[in-house]
Amino acid sequence: MMLAPGELVLITLLILLSIITIIGNAIVILVVLKDPCRDLKTAAIVFIVNLAIADLLLGLVIEPIYCVFLLSSVSTQNLDRISSLLAFAVEASCLTLVALAIQRWIIVEMPLRALKIQTPRRLAITIAVIWLLAGFLASLPWLNIKYIDYDIDYDFFMFDIVGSLLCITLMCVYGRIWVLVRRSTRFRMKFTEINNTVAERQPFVLENQEQVIRKERIREAKVTQLFYLVCGAFIICWMPASLYVNINKKDETIGFRICLLAGLLNSALNPLIYSLRNDRFRKALRTEMRQRTCRTR
Repeated sequence: MMLAPGELVLITLLILLSIITIIGNAIVILVVLKDPCRDLKTAAIVFIVNLAIADLLLGLVIEPIYCVFLLSSVSTQNLDRISSLLAFAVEASCLTLVALAIQRWIIVEMPLRALKIQTPRRLAITIAVIWLLAGFLASLPWLNIKYIDYDIDYDFFMFDIVGSLLCITLMCVYGRIWVLVRRSTRFRMKFTEINNTVAERQPFVLENQEQVIRKERIREAKVTQLFYLVCGAFIICWMPASLYVNINKKDETIGFRICLLAGLLNSALNPLIYSLRNDRFRKALRTEMRQRTCRTR
């Protein structure tokens, strides 16, 4: 079967994306399993590993299968079922992003109760729910279930309804985190300014107060950056496919596949957005790299 130039380019890009996704997420899982610093046993790391597993599954198994079948001549029903395999890993990844956002919100909103809320048992239940819900959403084409309206197809349901709910939830949770951190920063800076008036004749105390203000500003800047990174990456990657499905509901042309490729890029970016921004993970990665370098010498 002869492939068009556009399809060849698409296959090449999908293979490259699959390789990048596999390497990035495999590194995350291996570093956490090794845990050279013995301090990667936190709720955030648990969700980051679950995210890496979902994205690794996407790059290692499902993307190659989808690449083969998407460019073959299959019926619409079979294409929906093939799409459901992709949806399984994608939804597991997206639901983990939401769970990770809620976990961070709990730490910011209820820091004293966070350890009591985020128990190992509850974390295990949350992860199980994520995979079960992802499996249910992926199984809809196999069960021949119609969604709300008989004119709504599977892609439209997943992108417009499920995708929109996930995107709105992410924006709301990270927006709330940003508001809480900003409010806390403003309060501490105001308190520090009051102390400065008292400490004007004590240079050492005044210098310490200025350091507190700098740290609070850096903290707020990091949270703001995280908000834009997480929500921006999710929206930019998945918005093209969502818009394309709305404009061409029954169209499975090369245009849709390119838009879907942009969405899959989100799984390759997740290790950069989440893992490498975690201080404990960066420390463990540096330690593991130093140990491997020393063993090779």
